[in-house]
Amino acid sequence: MKEFFSINKVVSILVIVFVITFIICFYFLYGKYDLFRFPFNAEVWGNASDWTMVLVTLITAIYLVKTFTAQKNANDLSNKIYIRGIMPYFTVSIVKEEDRFYLELKANNNTIRYINLTNIHDGYLYNIDFNFNQAIVAKESFISIPVKENLPNDIILMQPLNVGQIKYSDNEMNFYVQVVYYFHGQSWTISDPEPYTE
Repeated sequence: MKEFFSINKVVSILVIVFVITFIICFYFLYGKYDLFRFPFNAEVWGNASDWTMVLVTLITAIYLVKTFTAQKNANDLSNKIYIRGIMPYFTVSIVKEEDRFYLELKANNNTIRYINLTNIHDGYLYNIDFNFNQAIVAKESFISIPVKENLPNDIILMQPLNVGQIKYSDNEMNFYVQVVYYFHGQSWTISDPEPYTE
């Protein structure tokens, strides 16, 4: 019984208030109105029950709206958790092959599809066709992009330089974007993935 009251606290309070109010009204108004006469008049109490049904229907509608709102919030949260769980992302590293440096983008957590990398800042990566619209990069696979030989090492950057932007999707066509940053020498990093809409 205690558990019922704790779960349905508002309903329990409403019922208790209604019963106490009815008892008080019955005590003070007994015999003054047909509604508060004993034995109960069926015609009068028939009308009273109609109004009570309106009140009960209203309370039921309020609880239905609350239930649907709570269910929608739970579904939205579940969907966000699911998308976060399947969200692929790139990590960057620098590899050297035959006296040339490559920016290596590694696919993590899931397969990456419909990749589009835009070279935003000239002078850091080779300006080749970065459009991989039909490409699929499997989990733990790499894309290698050649780095230019003469990076401006004499420039001291106060903050990381936005060099390129990668847009891609997962298997369920949720789209994400990450930004590649250059620091100094062969120091590169990439932002966390953010959802975006086309």
